[in-house]
Amino acid sequence: IKEAKASLPDRLDYMATEYDFEYDSVRIKSMKCRWGSCSSQKIISLNCYLMEMPWHIIDYVILHELCHTKHLNHSANFWGLVETYMPDYKLRKKEMHILQKRIHQLQF
Repeated sequence: IKEAKASLPDRLDYMATEYDFEYDSVRIKSMKCRWGSCSSQKIISLNCYLMEMPWHIIDYVILHELCHTKHLNHSANFWGLVETYMPDYKLRKKEMHILQKRIHQLQF
C-alpha cells in the first residue's frame, strides 16, 4: 500500500494533466474485485495491487477511470474516448485479465 500511495497518485495526476481530465481526489486501497473505480463526485479509487502490474497496464486502468469522469458508464462513447487516448486499449485490457489471475493469488 505504501508503494502504491507513493506512485499511483502522481501517475494519475500526470495523466489527468496530459489528457485534460479533472478529478476531485484519489484513494488507494486494497480491493478484491476491482482495479479501480470512479464515483459521480469524480473520486477515483485505485487498487493497491496495481503495483504488481506493468506500467502500461496501470496506465490503462488509470485512463479507464479518468474517462469515467466524463462518462459514468461503459457506453460506446466511453470506449471511444478510451480509444482516442489509448488506441491499443483492447490489447492492454486482455493482458490485464491474464495477469489478474496471478495477482489475485497474492491477495488471498
